[in-house]
Amino acid sequence: MNFKRFFEQSLITESKQEIMNLGYPPIMAKLFFKRFSRNAYLIAKWYRDYRTHDPTENWFNWVHDGLWANSRFRITLPDMIKLYQATDSPENYIKALEKLDLSIDNKEYYNDYYLQEQRQLLEKQIENKMFSETFFVYYSLINDVTSGKLRNVAPYKNLKFWEAQHKYDQKNIFQEKQPLKIYNNGFRWIDVGKKCTLVGHLMKNCGSAGVMSSDENRTMIALFDPENKPHVVVTYSPNQKRISGDEGVASTEVKVKYHRYILDLAQFLGANFDAKSKSLGIKYKLKDKATNIRKIKSGHFDQYFTFNVGPQVYYTDSHSVVSKQDLEKIKQALATKQINLINKQKSLIAMMFNYHNKEDLIRFGVNYIPINQFQST
Repeated sequence: MNFKRFFEQSLITESKQEIMNLGYPPIMAKLFFKRFSRNAYLIAKWYRDYRTHDPTENWFNWVHDGLWANSRFRITLPDMIKLYQATDSPENYIKALEKLDLSIDNKEYYNDYYLQEQRQLLEKQIENKMFSETFFVYYSLINDVTSGKLRNVAPYKNLKFWEAQHKYDQKNIFQEKQPLKIYNNGFRWIDVGKKCTLVGHLMKNCGSAGVMSSDENRTMIALFDPENKPHVVVTYSPNQKRISGDEGVASTEVKVKYHRYILDLAQFLGANFDAKSKSLGIKYKLKDKATNIRKIKSGHFDQYFTFNVGPQVYYTDSHSVVSKQDLEKIKQALATKQINLINKQKSLIAMMFNYHNKEDLIRFGVNYIPINQFQST
């Protein structure tokens, strides 16, 4: 063996041993090195950080057995590894099958050739099961190290996984990305991508555009303040020219003080806005025509709002609009028993927007204006 090859083999052996020293079985050390090469030890260390805060000698088996340990209905990753390790002899393999309560064929069938095939098959199954986990497919830091996009890992190698991931996100968001729009007070909209763990951590949500849109190019856009703290996240679907999924911290309704930023973003992108928040959706639909939009506390499940157009007062359930004059007409008609409405225990506004009453009220002369048409009236 020439010196170069001997040196390379020594490095491979040393790297695998370092991974095993983290508490991994030998086969996992082999697979980490096969997949991540010179970054194998770093990613193995980060994976351990990700899976356990208190690594013991048997942490790997503990986190992968979980509730399915000793179950007859599922083969866990440690089970696969035990079978893999037992392929060194027919006797050990049969014992492993018996211990896992798996069916055993004719014992003579388990010859060296069969065990060699099983060893290769189990290695592939172990590799697929391990590296299909969320850790290896979701996080941008791991994906970019694996793809070679991130070549210099020195700024992150001494950090715990979450520290490294957040530092990498901060670099990508605040140093490498140009904000979509910056306001005079320092607030700015930034496209943070289809998924972003930093935003998920700070906003206390999943940090992903996920199922918020069917657009394959969907992305999250977050509103940051001058201190780089996010307050709002929306999903933008560029192929559909649509904004949706507006959320505040912890998936709450966006605070009123941030409404103007979202409305401005929709206009800036030339996108339709499919609002989750009813009050925000009303503002978008009414645009500049309405003022003093406020929620009325009536109804257990439905939300109702009132607003002004000049001196005139209107009410809406976010679908249709009724004037205050019509509301007073209904009130007077109920008092004189000219009409009879259901759900009298509810507020007058709730009764007015109850779909069971609408047909009678329209015949009585109440004018329901679809909110999408109200802007043009």
